[in-house]
Amino acid sequence: MQNSFIKVKKIYLMKKIFIFIIFIFIVFYLSAQEWTEPINISNMEGSDYLPDIVIDNNGVLHCVWSHIIETWYRIVYYSKSEDDGENWSEPQIISQNTEHACFHPKIASDSQNNLYLIYDLNTGNWTETSIQFQIFDGVSWSDPINLTEGYPGANAPQKVVIDSEDCVYAFFYWFSFRYRYLDNGEWSEVLYPYPNPPDADIGFVDMVVDISNNLHLTGKYIDYGGPNQTIYANYNKNDDEWSELVFIQNEYVSGGEGIALDNEENAHIVTRCSVAPYPYNIDGTQYTYFDGENWSDPILIVEDPYCQMIEIIEDDVYLLDWEKNIDNGNIVIYSKDNSGNWMGEIIYSGNANPSNFLYNSSNLYLIFYGEVESDNLDIYLMKNEINTNTSEENIIQNLSYENIILSQNYPNPFNPLTKINFSLQKSGDTNLKIFNVRGQLIKILVNEYKKSGDYSVIWDGNNNKNRKVSSGVYYYRLQVGNRVKTKSLILMK
Repeated sequence: MQNSFIKVKKIYLMKKIFIFIIFIFIVFYLSAQEWTEPINISNMEGSDYLPDIVIDNNGVLHCVWSHIIETWYRIVYYSKSEDDGENWSEPQIISQNTEHACFHPKIASDSQNNLYLIYDLNTGNWTETSIQFQIFDGVSWSDPINLTEGYPGANAPQKVVIDSEDCVYAFFYWFSFRYRYLDNGEWSEVLYPYPNPPDADIGFVDMVVDISNNLHLTGKYIDYGGPNQTIYANYNKNDDEWSELVFIQNEYVSGGEGIALDNEENAHIVTRCSVAPYPYNIDGTQYTYFDGENWSDPILIVEDPYCQMIEIIEDDVYLLDWEKNIDNGNIVIYSKDNSGNWMGEIIYSGNANPSNFLYNSSNLYLIFYGEVESDNLDIYLMKNEINTNTSEENIIQNLSYENIILSQNYPNPFNPLTKINFSLQKSGDTNLKIFNVRGQLIKILVNEYKKSGDYSVIWDGNNNKNRKVSSGVYYYRLQVGNRVKTKSLILMK
């Protein structure tokens, strides 16, 4: 009898120890998933703009940006970090021109950790602008060469992309989308596979390369007689052939295009498109993807944002946008919760302009420029560790996303009343607001600190002035702490 009691006691103690270990594990991973405070990269007097970043094969971070000396005199700076962004080298001047503006720097790294840089020179002088190119071999930067000799006015370098065979592609704009590639030390001529049709313009904004060294691009087709449209194209390197243009969204596209590939090499695209009829042209973040056969219908994630970026980690899609608020803006990252609903996490609020959103090995990185520590515009890095190798981590992530649950309103469509249910697993400052499709605030339903629990709110179709709103689509947005969820509802009279 006594032995049985001792065994039961041992089992009980082992269970308590196991629970304690799991608790420590959860706390560890929750803390590991927190976004860091902004780390100042440039840390200089004056204004720094438009950074670009690359991570080489040794995990070293390399960042370039444009620093304003005078209105039409800007120079390109470079800094690196060998400790995952915690500390950065003294900013170094790369561009060698002392008279004109050097702007829009773009950087990439090859398999040997050489760096490739493009930027435009003489920015603002649209008849004289050119694309400059420099290489860093690990010791020093080369002298600039003009990639667009014979193409005066070439500008707006889009990106440098390098495939696994170290073929370097440099994309830019000269009356249309154009590019050159560097292969085995030789530059190609300037190429443009999609000559502009009459009364239209073709511009690609983001590009990625797949494991077969094929290129995937997204941008917009600007029809001067009609709406802009989101487009996709790919280049088959083995066949040396460009696909036909694929029109995937018939909307008033206003920019913000980003592209990423999943494990099946299918493209996922995020863009900024109108969600209200012309002439209002109110923007929304829209997401679409290719499933191997067809493009999905566009999914509206949120209304009235500034810019969009996308990253895919183990087939989990992360969308970043910069959303307007009363002060300056919120940088928000969206991903799906367990129910398949898109949920956002506010990772930074303030004067911030996102420039890069990328993943490498175990960290998700955000690069932006803004006023954080002083009145200067500086370059900043934030990062978040994401461990994709443990199922326990995924459990932790899903648990964190279930901190708030926002149900579909009922009835929907409705007239005159509808009920909105939501649940909080953690206490926090809670806001539930109604917006129209233009992103304008219509009604504040909840604005107070709430404890964990289940809640219901009735909306009677009135605005904050207690006046009835018209029939149409509206959005209700729940924010608890830095977590947000948004759903749509329909008022039908």
